[in-house]
Amino acid sequence: MGAILDAALEYAEAGYAVIPVKRSDKAPLTDHGLTDASTDPETIRTWWKQYPDANVAIVCGKVSGNLLAIDVDIKPEENKHGDFYIESWQAGHGGFPETVVQITGSGGRHYFFRCDNIDSYKNTVDAIPSVDIRGDGAYVVVAPSVYSDGRTYKWDRGVSLLDTDEVANVNQSVIELLELNKRGSRSKSKAVSKQMRDVKAGNRNQTLFRYAAAQRAYDVPIEITMDAARALSNTWSSPLSESEIQKTVESAYKYEPNEATIYGEPPEPEPETDELEMKSLDQFTEEDVEWLIQGYIPKEQITLICGTGGTGKTSVWVSLIASLSSGERTLFDGSKPDGFVTKREPMKILFFSGEDTIEHVIKKRLRVQRANMKNIYTLSIDDQRFDRVKFNSKFLEALIRKYRPSLCVFDPLQSFIDGRIKMSDRNAMRQNMRCLIEWGKRYHTTFLIVMHTNKLQNVWGRARMADSADLWDIARSILMVGDAGEDDLKYLSQEKSNYGKTGQTMLFKNENGNPTFSRWVDLKDRDFVLADAKKRNENKQHNDAEDVENMILSILEEYPDGLYTSELDSLILETGYKRWTINKAKSQLSKVKKIRYKKTGMDEHWKVFKV
Repeated sequence: MGAILDAALEYAEAGYAVIPVKRSDKAPLTDHGLTDASTDPETIRTWWKQYPDANVAIVCGKVSGNLLAIDVDIKPEENKHGDFYIESWQAGHGGFPETVVQITGSGGRHYFFRCDNIDSYKNTVDAIPSVDIRGDGAYVVVAPSVYSDGRTYKWDRGVSLLDTDEVANVNQSVIELLELNKRGSRSKSKAVSKQMRDVKAGNRNQTLFRYAAAQRAYDVPIEITMDAARALSNTWSSPLSESEIQKTVESAYKYEPNEATIYGEPPEPEPETDELEMKSLDQFTEEDVEWLIQGYIPKEQITLICGTGGTGKTSVWVSLIASLSSGERTLFDGSKPDGFVTKREPMKILFFSGEDTIEHVIKKRLRVQRANMKNIYTLSIDDQRFDRVKFNSKFLEALIRKYRPSLCVFDPLQSFIDGRIKMSDRNAMRQNMRCLIEWGKRYHTTFLIVMHTNKLQNVWGRARMADSADLWDIARSILMVGDAGEDDLKYLSQEKSNYGKTGQTMLFKNENGNPTFSRWVDLKDRDFVLADAKKRNENKQHNDAEDVENMILSILEEYPDGLYTSELDSLILETGYKRWTINKAKSQLSKVKKIRYKKTGMDEHWKVFKV
C-alpha cells in the first residue's frame, strides 16, 4: 500500500485527480466510479485504508488539467500491433512531440499530452487499430501500479507525470488523430480508415522493417510475419512489391531478439541441474587490474571516450590503434623519454566506424601515423554485413572469437545499438551491453566505445551523458574530450575510474586528424566547461537562466549530501553569471521539484539538494 498511496498523494498534489482501481480488471473501487476522482489527501488516504491493495489511476480531462492519453496496445499474441499503426500514422502525418510516456506491464505505451479543448473529442477504442484515445471521462492506470501477475507500470526515461513541464501540448499530428473522433462527427468512413493506416512512399520500407523487427523480438515465426507484412502493405495506397516485402522482413530477422523488449509471462523456474552450481568466494583468486594504457584504459573492460563533434574523439582512437598495432609509443606516453616508455608487443586490433569511411579518411590517418595495417581488421560501412555488427549479436561475438583482438573500437556507440532500444531505457541498455564484459574476459579483449555527448551547456562529467545513465555505470573508465580554450588545444580528461584515482588531464593539438601531445594538467572537464561559460559571459554572448539551471544540477550531482546555498552561488558567480539570473534558475528548479532546500547543522544554514 505504501508506495502506491504515496504516489497517489503526489499525483494529487501535482493537480491530477485520482481514484483507486482493482489490480485484476482495473475497475474503479469508488461508489460512483471515476466521477469520485479527487485531489483531496484525506479522501485519498481513506480510500487506500479501505482498499490497501488498490492500484492508482488518473482521470483524464479537465479535472486533471486537460490531460489526454493516447494508449498504444502492443500484444502480438493477440494480434494487437499498436506500435506499427502509430508509426504508420506518424509517417503520414508527422511525429508526436516529445512528452511523458508510460510503459505498461504488457509492453504497451501511454503518451500523455495537454489538450485545451479536450471536451471536443470522444474517448475511442481503436481510433486507429490497437490505439485508443483517453480524454474527458476516461482514466489511465499509472505507475507504480502492479498487475495481478506481478508485472508493473513504469515511466519511460524515468520522466513521470510529476514532471509537469515535460507533458507536451498536442501538436498537429495529435490533433489530426483526435479529429477522426471529434464529438458529433459520425461520418468517418472506411476511406478515413484507409488514410489512417496509409504510409507514404519514402517511409514504407522503414515502417515495415520496424514492424518486422518488433515481431522478431517476440519470436514470431518469419512465415507468419511475412503474411502479416503483405496484408499491412496492401492497406496502403502504394503497396510495396513482393520482393521488397521479402527483402525488408528478412533483413529485420537477421538481428537477435532483444529480450529487454519482451514483456511476457515470467518464465518457469530452472530445473535443478549442474548449471545452477555457484562458487563460494574462497574458490576465487584475487587478481590485480591489468591495463592496456596504464591508469586510463583497463584490459578486458569497457572504456568510453565522449565528446561533442569536432573535438578530436576519432583522432584519439585512430592514433591509439596505430600505436598499439605497431608496438610504438602512444599519445598517452606524453613527454616521456624513449628510455622510459615500456616496449609493447604489436597488438591485433578490430574497429568498426559508422561515420568515417575507411578508404577516404581512416586508412590515410593510420598510414600517416605508421600503423601496422596487417594487425588491424574491420568491415567497411558499405559492406552488407556491417548492419549485423550490433552489441549482443552472435555475429559480433563470432568476429571477436575468430580474431581475438586485444582492442575492439566502436565509433559511434549509436551505430551499434539495436534500433528497437532507447538509450534512456536503463534495463534495455544494460541487457544490450553486458555481453561485452563477458566477452572481454572470455576472449581477452578490451572495448573502447566512442559516443557523442548531449548538447546541454554548462554541464560536465556524468551530466553530459544524461540520456545514457547505464553507460556511465557499466564503463570502468570514462574519458571526456573537448576544447581547452587556448591555442587550438584539446583536452582529454578522465572523469571516472573504477580502479583508483582519476589520472591527469592531457592537452593535445589535433592537426589534420593527427593528435600530438602538449602537456599534462590537473584540470578536469568541469574546469574547462566553467572557464568557457565565464568567457562567453564576459563577451556578453550568453546569459540564460536555463544554462544556469544545467550548471546547478551538474554541481549538485557531485554533492549528494547537499551544498550550502552560499557556496553554490559563489561557484556560479565565478563564471560571470549575475545573481538575479542564478536566483531565477534556482526558483525554477525548485518549482519543478528538481532541487529542494533544507536547514542543516546547529547553525541551521540552508543547504540545497538535487532531487
